Amino acid sequence: MINTTKLAKIIGSPFSLLLHTALFGGIFALRYFGIATEHLLFILATAICLEAIYLVILIQTIVNKNTKSLAVVQEKIEEIQQDENDAHK
Repeated sequence: MINTTKLAKIIGSPFSLLLHTALFGGIFALRYFGIATEHLLFILATAICLEAIYLVILIQTIVNKNTKSLAVVQEKIEEIQQDENDAHK
């Protein structure tokens, strides 16, 4: 399984920002290799849409993981409260 915490840190890093800027900017450099502007815009739009889809999936995975973690913490708190109530009786 993918370590979503590590992946989120990598995606949120300054290196990732520079890499994505270079990649998306590099798409326009393809004009100098004879690729039509319409095709470049199609490639750019496709890349951005795919990136958005993967980011949504990553965010949802992290939310689900945190929800499970919070549920475990809530159960432990309830157990502690029950033990405390039992001790005071």
